[in-house]
Amino acid sequence: MGWKGESRRHSLSRKGIKTAQSKGNIKRAKGIEATPSNLSPIFDLDLSNYNFPFIRDIYEDPEYNDRINKRTHEIIFITTDEYLDAIKKGRGDEDIYFSQSKIDKLKIDMVKGDKFAMPYLEYRVLYWDGKPKSSFGQEGIHRAVASKQLGHDTIPVVVIHPSTKEKFDIVNYGMTIKVLFKLDPQKIKTHEERKKEYGGKYGKHWDM
Repeated sequence: MGWKGESRRHSLSRKGIKTAQSKGNIKRAKGIEATPSNLSPIFDLDLSNYNFPFIRDIYEDPEYNDRINKRTHEIIFITTDEYLDAIKKGRGDEDIYFSQSKIDKLKIDMVKGDKFAMPYLEYRVLYWDGKPKSSFGQEGIHRAVASKQLGHDTIPVVVIHPSTKEKFDIVNYGMTIKVLFKLDPQKIKTHEERKKEYGGKYGKHWDM
């Protein structure tokens, strides 16, 4: 295991964040994962152009979504196969179905140079009868597979996940190693960290 993978695991452990896996390696630049040279040119990295309103909302006001909605987002770079593995793990289902005819139509526009919104993975906590439960959502299977069939190995993926330790501990067992250890542990905050950061800025009613 590389030193960077070790530091990430230790950083998670120091916060008491429970992880089912203990392996990982990552390269980062300025807090954002360094762009790989084999990244697919098909996807637009500008989230201000994203066509899903709730993701644009997270992007346009990240502090509010962290402070009040307790969620954050990150862009990671993984292979299409790793993205599909993440979907299988999140769904708890090994089967993924897609339409080759839909993929072929997408490929025509991709070859023309059209840009597409990045696929996303969403990990969230829902409450049933007052009890928290992990929930998963995604979008972008056909775009990802079309890009792969055109010969592009790596794709950018938007990952939406809880920004509090309490909720992150509920959802992270639905993440693959490749996703889990590409996330920035600084975006997962304990109550004390949140209180110190936002309480000093907004006062005692910082979470309202």
